[in-house]
Amino acid sequence: MITLEIEGRRITPDPAQPFVVGRAPDASVTVASPTVSRQHLQVLFDGARWWGRDLNTLNGTLVAGSRVPAGHAFPLRPGMDLVLGAAADGVRVGVLASPASPASPEGADPAAGLTVNLAAVTVVREHAPDADGAPRTTTRGFVPRNDVLTIGRGPGNSIVVHDPLVSVLHARLTRLGPGRLRVEDLGSTNGTFVNGVRVRTHDLVAGDVLTVGKMFLRVTHDGLQRIAQGGAGASPGAPARTQPPALSVSAVTFTVPTNRAERDKGADKRKRLLDRVTFHVPPRSLLAVIGPSGAGKSTMLKSMTGALRPDEGQVLFNGLDMAVFADSLAHRVGMVPQDDVVHLELTARQALAYAARLRFPDDTTAAERAAAVEWAIRELGLTQHADTRIKQLSGGQRKRVSTAMELLTKPDLLFLDEPTSGLDPNLDREVMELLRDLAHGSAQSPEGRTVVVITHSTANLDKADNVLLLAPGGKVAYFGPPSGLQDFFAGPLRGDRTFASIYELISRQPDAAQAAFAGTRLAQHPFPYQRQLPGGLAGAGAPRKRLLPQTLTLLSRQARLLVADRSLLVFTAVLPVVMGLLTLAVGAPEGFGPAAEMKRVGYPRILLVVLVFGAVLMGMVPAVRQLVGERPIYRREAGIGLRPGAYLTSKVLLLGVVSLIQSVLLVAVALAVNPHPETGVFGPLAAELTIVVFAVAWVSASLGLLLSAAVSTSEQVMPLMVVVLMLQLVLCGGVFSVSAPGINQASWLVPSRWGFALGAGSLDLNVSVVCQQQRLAKAKEDAEVNRQAREATDRANAEAADSARARGLPAPAPREPEVRATVVDCAAIEDADPLWAATPEVWLRNLGVLALFFVASNAGTHAVLRRQAR
Repeated sequence: MITLEIEGRRITPDPAQPFVVGRAPDASVTVASPTVSRQHLQVLFDGARWWGRDLNTLNGTLVAGSRVPAGHAFPLRPGMDLVLGAAADGVRVGVLASPASPASPEGADPAAGLTVNLAAVTVVREHAPDADGAPRTTTRGFVPRNDVLTIGRGPGNSIVVHDPLVSVLHARLTRLGPGRLRVEDLGSTNGTFVNGVRVRTHDLVAGDVLTVGKMFLRVTHDGLQRIAQGGAGASPGAPARTQPPALSVSAVTFTVPTNRAERDKGADKRKRLLDRVTFHVPPRSLLAVIGPSGAGKSTMLKSMTGALRPDEGQVLFNGLDMAVFADSLAHRVGMVPQDDVVHLELTARQALAYAARLRFPDDTTAAERAAAVEWAIRELGLTQHADTRIKQLSGGQRKRVSTAMELLTKPDLLFLDEPTSGLDPNLDREVMELLRDLAHGSAQSPEGRTVVVITHSTANLDKADNVLLLAPGGKVAYFGPPSGLQDFFAGPLRGDRTFASIYELISRQPDAAQAAFAGTRLAQHPFPYQRQLPGGLAGAGAPRKRLLPQTLTLLSRQARLLVADRSLLVFTAVLPVVMGLLTLAVGAPEGFGPAAEMKRVGYPRILLVVLVFGAVLMGMVPAVRQLVGERPIYRREAGIGLRPGAYLTSKVLLLGVVSLIQSVLLVAVALAVNPHPETGVFGPLAAELTIVVFAVAWVSASLGLLLSAAVSTSEQVMPLMVVVLMLQLVLCGGVFSVSAPGINQASWLVPSRWGFALGAGSLDLNVSVVCQQQRLAKAKEDAEVNRQAREATDRANAEAADSARARGLPAPAPREPEVRATVVDCAAIEDADPLWAATPEVWLRNLGVLALFFVASNAGTHAVLRRQAR
């Protein structure tokens, strides 16, 4: 047992119950320090050792004066002093008793990737010869000895799983009775699954399937039975009858509705894309799937990966239904799509490093990730190209990088979609040889894996162990060794041996090809349907991967991509300077101040248009291609646990930082080359205009991300961006008057209207432009009236002088003309725009409307990203 001293109290936690220290009233121990979070420290017992975990707190947890990483578990040792919250006034927690239980014997099973605490668990082992007849011992199950067990990667767990996808403290099992267990996820990164569904806590019954990392356990009356990993101990090329299949496709049928034109021609209401497809793939083997266009290869791939649930039949991977267990099998199944889902500006090592950070648990050390990256580099033969930018690699090398990213988690089943598409014959052969080696195993990875490749190329099928040939309509025309395919079609179907003739034959007679193969000894028989869900799930929803670590990883990757693209970096730095210097083209000697002549009275407004529209360009132009250009990458990463919120946040934050830097440059240059007032609504004008330009740029960037998420291709986004830019320019209120009914209300729907109003308030354009225009007009009128009055007065004075001289009198004193000087009350101007009022209330309201645009745009983008991730 363990004893903790907290604020003078000594507490002994119950190892079977959750124990939390914090300010919350429902915490196990409630403390009063304001620097301690409501849920601050969690104390856990894993069956052998005690652990502490900081619960992502604001002020952190200090151990020996150093802050422990948020969310990470750390062992509790006798004599340790912890400080919860601030170092000066936090809560001290002392460990008074030894947290370690007496040393327990351990049972290591390297082949199974396990180390078991034999004091907590009884291991059930199986002794049987492998495919080569050599004796082999495997772990088949566990019988708990204690009421509480823990599973994790850390050495103190009851069952230690040597799997990088498993967290240090991953899950806790509590025995409730015979055949009944309660599982609790301990905040793991990749989750705990029951019957294919991620859970936080759930009561298990006999027959349920528990998934931790790549380990699958079936609940039995006595404990847990391990579901075999694909191909462990199997030998490549061993007879299929000696090995249970790794992948079984049994009588799979998939249909889609026909359209009206097809039904008018006599077609049924539904059309078959797959027709009773049956085949079984041995472990550690390479299967090539070929067939003419329209044969259903893509549909077959989606069915095998669990992306599509067939109308009839079943796809089993090691006895688990792919459609049911797709989520929990995500890390045991790798998928390399046809397009290379990598960032071309990164080096191979950098791309793999970021992939490892996204795939592995948050508590994985940097050394563990680096070791996995180096293993994948060696496994794929990328050592000489590891530090070369991917865009400089050949097509075959790029495919190796894409494959290496999937191999980081060491999947047991690997799918590749058209990996040789667009490659020359030499690279085609190189890729197929690589896939064969990946399937059969290598010196550093002897276990191998099952590999399925969809391909149009028939040049190197001899590298595969088996070939599946699909005829149009998803009908099996052949399944077996590649060496027998051409001979088969030269036999019962009496066709030509060339693949062109074979494809022409099965396209013309798909039903005959299906029937001919079904009558041969190579034809496979489906397994009986296996019901996979013993019961519904009533547990609470599971936590997803933490937002902050993913966001930081993606933010780092985005920043590296920006720096790596020199042309984009130069454009980003030069654009605000050019826009700032462009203000000189306006030719405003008074700059942003009131003009002295009527012809220049609108120049301050034009200068502000340049700033605001420049901000729109700086924000929107780099954003509109961000999401649509990375969509294949995003969808793949979302499939292995990337949160849409983390992806979007990383984009928004980096665009915000770039927009801020550009805004400072743009305003600094514009004010340096143009006279301007010193103060705005609140203080220095330079600071206020920087806020204005930054707000418009960041909102425009968010709007650009929404456009990028909404379109299907990069070609579609450019015309849409041009339309949005024109609307922003025309309706901002600086180019044309938008005071007319209807136009005014429409202008409220564009962010530039509010951004321009924000800047107009800082510059007080109602006074310096609108009022100044009336001042100059009145001054011109007054000048004309005064000129006429002076002329009339001069004539009157001359006439009076002439009259006096005629009478011999002295000239009278000349009269002064009456001078008119109209004073314009700027506060009473009818043409003043109410959104331009230079008051704090109006200025903050305009800024608040821009914030609403920002939130709405990002919310819309997030909704689209969530839909695309499904």
